[in-house]
Amino acid sequence: PGEGVNFHKGTWHGVLTPLAEPGLFAVIDRIGEGANLEEHWFEEPYIIEDGRG
Repeated sequence: PGEGVNFHKGTWHGVLTPLAEPGLFAVIDRIGEGANLEEHWFEEPYIIEDGRG
């Protein structure tokens, strides 16, 4: 809680998805013209587990 993360322009990062409760976060996006998001869709789905059993 109380922490923030800034990414440099053009830095790839995964979707902001919490792996455990409570999983609350806010996304502050830029304002301006042009594409603000690039998505890549995998041909096969992935399952990500938090390893806590």
